[in-house]
Amino acid sequence: MVEKQAVFSRDADTLDLDMLVHMYGNFVMNVAYAVVRNSEDAEDVAQETFFRAFRVGNLSKIEHMKAWLGRIAWRLALNRSRKLTRDRHRIQTDDLLRTFPAQEKGAEELLIRKERIALLDSK
Repeated sequence: MVEKQAVFSRDADTLDLDMLVHMYGNFVMNVAYAVVRNSEDAEDVAQETFFRAFRVGNLSKIEHMKAWLGRIAWRLALNRSRKLTRDRHRIQTDDLLRTFPAQEKGAEELLIRKERIALLDSK
């Protein structure tokens, strides 16, 4: 119960967000960093974790605040990591497609070929 009293202000329904971040900020950041392996992305995940926690409201019902915040951070970090992986894969695929030569003939080449055939047929 001591943990909850430190996190909440006089009114049990009002969250003291600064205290929550102060108490669990390093933990949430470490969880996020363990997944995304990038400090900037981990900071974004940690910030989103606390925003989501704050939006829930009535946090006095949460018995294990640290575990709950850790789970939110873990899931957000996994989602971010998957998105970053997809984005990197898509960029690499697009780059590969640009480097392969086109197998079709260009419009000019097709037109020249048609003209040659027409000239040969007319003789």
